[in-house]
Amino acid sequence: MLVLSNAVLVVAIGCQALDCLHRPSRTRTNQTVTSRAINRKQRLREIRWATFERSIHAVDELLNHEVREAHEEEMGTTMRHWSELPARTVAITESRRLIFNCQKR
Repeated sequence: MLVLSNAVLVVAIGCQALDCLHRPSRTRTNQTVTSRAINRKQRLREIRWATFERSIHAVDELLNHEVREAHEEEMGTTMRHWSELPARTVAITESRRLIFNCQKR
């Protein structure tokens, strides 16, 4: 006869009950924190870094837009895609961006 009681399986044969088949090896209070867990300080650093990266990307997009508009005014046309522009950003130093003209004259 099988009896389920308190999520523990007990096997009983006739009137005699056998020992419990499942016993927890340790209580929850003794469990250690795994090395993969992220502490609060590290999580805040990651959030700040992600915010910083997004702001840098926004500045880059703004610069690309300004360069494209200036070029369109100079050429007197409107180009649909950034890839059609002759100007390319090649290197980024601390606060300056080096832009050169790919067109051969």
